[in-house]
Amino acid sequence: MSVEVKMEPERYARIRQLIALRQPSLTVCLEQVHKPHNVSAILRSCDAVGVHQVHAVWAKKAVLRKGTAMGSQNWVYTQRHNSIEAAVTQLKQQNMQVLVTNLSDTAVDFREIDYTQPTAIILGQEKHGATEQAIALADKDIVIPMVGMVQSLNVSVAAALVLYEAQRQRQNAGLYDQQHLTEVDCQKMLFEGGFPRYREICDRKGIEYPYIDEAGQIQADATWWKRVQAIQADATWWKRVQATGSNPYQGMNIRDLKGFGLKSEEMLAKVDIYTAEQFMAADPFQIYKQLKLKVAGTGLNSLYALIGAQQGKHWLDISANQKNEILLKLDEMGLAPK
Repeated sequence: MSVEVKMEPERYARIRQLIALRQPSLTVCLEQVHKPHNVSAILRSCDAVGVHQVHAVWAKKAVLRKGTAMGSQNWVYTQRHNSIEAAVTQLKQQNMQVLVTNLSDTAVDFREIDYTQPTAIILGQEKHGATEQAIALADKDIVIPMVGMVQSLNVSVAAALVLYEAQRQRQNAGLYDQQHLTEVDCQKMLFEGGFPRYREICDRKGIEYPYIDEAGQIQADATWWKRVQAIQADATWWKRVQATGSNPYQGMNIRDLKGFGLKSEEMLAKVDIYTAEQFMAADPFQIYKQLKLKVAGTGLNSLYALIGAQQGKHWLDISANQKNEILLKLDEMGLAPK
């Protein structure tokens, strides 16, 4: 059996570009920074300058604000530690200089640091700043000069300033001109970023990630596909894949359209669609229009899922340009969201 699943060329090129600029030797360590908007904003800045992984010491996992993070949490990995001692120990094992933002008599201007060296920046809790333990463990205190009445900036603003100074120095030194991630890390990012639906299945069931070739296509043997598709497909669908050697839903099981507490087959039955052939031949906008009348809560994601299924991709992979075209079409039909 041969199954071909690959990401759009533009998406593959974009992820490859992102990978090429990642800086694994630059990171931040969040020590009890817990406010969702701050954590999200820091992750967004980390993604913007190419930080590959951040470290965090949290009593409990922080909640992110998706609007603030703007999806950056999907591209920056977070490693959680039980204590600041454990975090700093690991960072120093990676030969990183460990800095802490702290106003002290020995603190130096953050712009005087050589960030072309492997560097970790500890950012303390919003109200009280870094703990005594963090300050004692750090190699150097850094400070952002202030000439006003207040003595400190918001932690996410401070993070952005320090990170962009690091980015400036590294860019001048040519550190963005060469790839630093291993191919193992590259493959992980390609699969997770390019195939979020298959990634969720693999993570949930402990299935190894496949290799992604230079065309952005999954390269996996029949055993891997069988394990993955057996999870996502119902028995009838899987038998048809085996019999025909191709996916009758063009790479996406119709059950991935499930929502509103109903299986997608039951949803589509409400609009008189009972087979893959009927589904693939139908106008997704008309399906959406009918579903809005018959299934409470039908929203835009349902339409994205319908269109994605017919095009052989997950609804999360619908591009921004395509979403704009969809909204224009809905406006013409009088169905634009209010």
